[in-house]
Amino acid sequence: RLVLGGALDAAAPADGDTAGCWTRFGTSWYRYFGDDLGGGACHAVGARDQAAAAVACKSHGAYRARVSSAEENAFIAGLRSSDAWIGGTDAAKEGAWVDEEGAPLGYVGWASGQPDNWADDENCAGMYSSGGWNDYSCDTELGFVCALAAPDAVEASAAVAMAAGEARYFAR
Repeated sequence: RLVLGGALDAAAPADGDTAGCWTRFGTSWYRYFGDDLGGGACHAVGARDQAAAAVACKSHGAYRARVSSAEENAFIAGLRSSDAWIGGTDAAKEGAWVDEEGAPLGYVGWASGQPDNWADDENCAGMYSSGGWNDYSCDTELGFVCALAAPDAVEASAAVAMAAGEARYFAR
């Protein structure tokens, strides 16, 4: 069994009675948290600011969704019907958008005229209900999309990392 970052990798996302709320796309599982879509237990957590959304995702062993392609962007847009946080910030350097790990975003889907850093206070990436991205004030309360690497993808990545001698992955 592989351990990633000190936590056992689950066979599938399991949040008690809401395990069916996660949807797989590519190599990850995704879940929208918010108060729209009539999703009952799947969505009824309410809007959060960006920092609280990140903490909520981590409490599920996940992270705010990092979008890496137009196809993935369209998939995530289909999970919700209101604006939502995704992973991305330029708080460290205006205009230099990075993910939660500090890596540059490989794909961006900015809506027309975005990012605009309106009022010099928009440093966090979110997705409009249409799927286009906007930079928001990090204090704005939105729903959010969390992502979790699928176990087979984690195992493959861990095997590659172990072969390369990276210490953050280890077998148990």
